[in-house]
Amino acid sequence: MKPVLAALALVALAGCSSQNRDASIASTDAYDEMARYDMPAQRFDETVQQLAHATGCFVKTDLTRTAGIRVNGTQGTMSIREALETAIRGTNLEIADSEPDTIHVVIMP
Repeated sequence: MKPVLAALALVALAGCSSQNRDASIASTDAYDEMARYDMPAQRFDETVQQLAHATGCFVKTDLTRTAGIRVNGTQGTMSIREALETAIRGTNLEIADSEPDTIHVVIMP
């Protein structure tokens, strides 16, 4: 059981919070709310950690497979979904699905 738990990582804080967000922007899904990002090109695990800390949203991924993949830098005001899409554009990562407060990223086959 431990290898399975270790293989599937859930990077997050407790749910999506509204801190560091523009309160004038309304959204039905927390991961579509706007925030300011300024992240360099770096490993995927570093980017996911920064996104989770900045927004409080969960990013579900298998870090044993995705952690070391190099992703793009992300600058500007956008949703966590847009920031994640910008970061993984041109890589073999994709957003597989999302639910309220959770985005699941996988390696494309």
